[in-house]
Amino acid sequence: EEEDVQSEEEDVQSEEEDEAEETPSKPEATNQDISSYQISHRSIIGIGIAVVAIVIIAALFAAQPSATTETDRLATVNGEAITEDDLSTTQGMDQSQALRQAIITTVLRQRAEAENVTVSESEAESQLQQRLEVRNRTLTGLKESLQQRGVSYEERLSSYRSQLATQRYLNSQIDQESIQPTEGELRQLYNQSLQQFPDGQAPDYEQVRPQLVQRVEQQKRQRASAQVIRGLVQNANVTTADGVNFTLPTPQ
Repeated sequence: EEEDVQSEEEDVQSEEEDEAEETPSKPEATNQDISSYQISHRSIIGIGIAVVAIVIIAALFAAQPSATTETDRLATVNGEAITEDDLSTTQGMDQSQALRQAIITTVLRQRAEAENVTVSESEAESQLQQRLEVRNRTLTGLKESLQQRGVSYEERLSSYRSQLATQRYLNSQIDQESIQPTEGELRQLYNQSLQQFPDGQAPDYEQVRPQLVQRVEQQKRQRASAQVIRGLVQNANVTTADGVNFTLPTPQ
């Protein structure tokens, strides 16, 4: 049953991938902005768009403080405990990566709450419905599916609202002008891509310029997000249990 619930959440996240393919740009920072930094030591590139490629992370979750014992506690973030139950079960993610994701998600959520960054229930439901429609699904269908699995739609929507608020807060910390691509950056990316085409078959620069703008902006947004996340986590009071490893990758 838990796998089915996770599948539902990943389906919702997949809406963002589909929406990314159709939309040239998005003002909001995204889960991918967060997740790429959380679980990867590789260069922050190859995202689908600002809203996008959530392929390496399951849904952001709103971790809630809960009663726990010292033996259950893996880490504490500003007094809030993180236990094994709070860790994401994304395939291919080890405990260290999952803990990093949980810590970063918790820090961002706490900062969003401290700054009173919120998303209304109606706004969250509207965005959820739009993303479902991209996949030819309906809100009613999702509710029925969750009900069949014994999952509360209200709790799922509350978690989604927390995701959106976290994304909105992260976006507010990024200088939007700084992520706008320059003509030189676009030309450089275009020239690099020419080698992918046989002689005489490369598209004209102006023809692919919108895609180049999207790609460069994605990369710059990712790097800016990574810098913000690193600074927030370093300034937070994060402690881990004995024997539990937690490190932040260096943004590239």
